[in-house]
Amino acid sequence: MTPEVVPQGGSLTCPAETVNVRQDVPMSRSRTLIGLLWIIVAVLVWLAVLTAATLVTGYLGDVVIPRFDHGRTADWLMIVGVCAGMIGGVQVCRSATGWVQRRRLRRLRRRGSSTLAQVERLDVHHFCGRGAYTRYTVWLSWSEYRGARVYRFDGKPRPDFAAEVTAGTPVTVRYPAGRPYRFVIDIPYVASMVDQFA
Repeated sequence: MTPEVVPQGGSLTCPAETVNVRQDVPMSRSRTLIGLLWIIVAVLVWLAVLTAATLVTGYLGDVVIPRFDHGRTADWLMIVGVCAGMIGGVQVCRSATGWVQRRRLRRLRRRGSSTLAQVERLDVHHFCGRGAYTRYTVWLSWSEYRGARVYRFDGKPRPDFAAEVTAGTPVTVRYPAGRPYRFVIDIPYVASMVDQFA
């Protein structure tokens, strides 16, 4: 899969080589640890959903259905449960980031600090090929603090998102008191799980 880095307003194609245009979000030890922790949690959640779906459909196929079908078991139902558990686990993990951000925003609106920041730059990284996706890096600053948040969307770029965070746009950021590095941009889009706690 070949990445492309495009400055705001640039065109999106899929070149044969990587085009290094902008600096990406610096990786720190804390971001790496948070990313690894989230991978472990996601795997555990996926296994839990898969196990639950398998047990439920296994019980239905071996215990419940035979009571109404002259004692014949429905072993095929467990296969359905395994497939449903695999798909359901993936969906739960994909949705978890949104649930976490909405919960954090509700708490920060009640107890956290907020300020008006200005978007300095929007970087677009479009990854082509199988599993294509677009990653936006939003750089913003307020007072003497400067930070970035990463947003990822499957498939093609999202002009609606880019319009919300174009360079020069003022946005509201919320963060725990005294910890501006854990800020959340108060827009109806979800940043990566690492950015929720980095």
